[in-house]
Amino acid sequence: QQKDDDATGAVTATKRTTRRLKLMTDSPYFNSNLSPLMQVVDPVSQSGATIFERRRQSQQQQQQQNGAIDEDDDDGFSDNDQEEDMAMDGVTESQAFSAYTEGAFTFDANDDDQHVATVSPIMVPPTGNTTTATSTGTTATAVIGRQKGVDVIQEMTEICMEFDDTCFPMENLSIELNSYKFSQNASYQDCAMASILALLNKLELTDDTTDGRLVAALKGKLTSFWTALFQKLCVGVAEEVSIIYGLERAAATTTCRKLQSGMTFRFVLQTLHDEEVLSEEAILKWAEERKQENDDSPDDGDSSWSRVKLFHSQPVQDFLEWLEEESEEEEDESEDEEEGDSD
Repeated sequence: QQKDDDATGAVTATKRTTRRLKLMTDSPYFNSNLSPLMQVVDPVSQSGATIFERRRQSQQQQQQQNGAIDEDDDDGFSDNDQEEDMAMDGVTESQAFSAYTEGAFTFDANDDDQHVATVSPIMVPPTGNTTTATSTGTTATAVIGRQKGVDVIQEMTEICMEFDDTCFPMENLSIELNSYKFSQNASYQDCAMASILALLNKLELTDDTTDGRLVAALKGKLTSFWTALFQKLCVGVAEEVSIIYGLERAAATTTCRKLQSGMTFRFVLQTLHDEEVLSEEAILKWAEERKQENDDSPDDGDSSWSRVKLFHSQPVQDFLEWLEEESEEEEDESEDEEEGDSD
């Protein structure tokens, strides 16, 4: 029976990996620059050509079959010629790609590689009902360059869950998350939220788990693997705030219902702060956002639970008060040091 279960699990994992690899290689953001990342994830997958490169190759092969191409003549594959041909047909490259993928991908009117590389369309608003890494964690809005119906948070959470953090180095998981992030035009905020959700699932919390045992298990996981991953993913305060959003999202689920306790939530926040995953700035920024909400703000999951009520619980408020005092003391000390240097 155990062998059958292991075989079934292996088949399921293989199907998931194959589906993700297809999503990644079919993405308009997957090109030759990402081939090295992809080869680490799956050495068998070597294709890095975009759909237009494949089309040019197919057209060139067809012309070669009909007769040799004179190098002195126009080869029909320059950028200018391609744009003229498309303009004559009244079809833009983005429209052609959307038609080819049957609407699986959407593009902005002024979208290009340079724009996408410098501007991320994914934000982490304090409230709202969107389908990316938000405070509620649910999403329905279309994201440029992402396949319709793909829940990047769920997919990356499964990637982290399937990764063996006791045998393989953190860099391997980081590469896999980065590859998927690029393929679906996701953000590091999505990666950070997915990682904390996976970590909490790996702790296998129950209602009987004591706070002391939870903190000990969390510290062990963070020290051995996850702190280094979080520090690599958190390129700014926004990513750290996404981790707290992930804690709130987990608290609304049945598997991590214990986090609905103010004391437990406070211990988890404090542990992440002590282990240098969450900075004072990130926690206080999240606190400022929650102060502006009221008890009637919408929450996902169990309607009897409210992230606002959790924020206003006494243990959490005590921790925030202590954190603000620590922050003020550090500011006073730094000012005194500056005055001493000036003297």
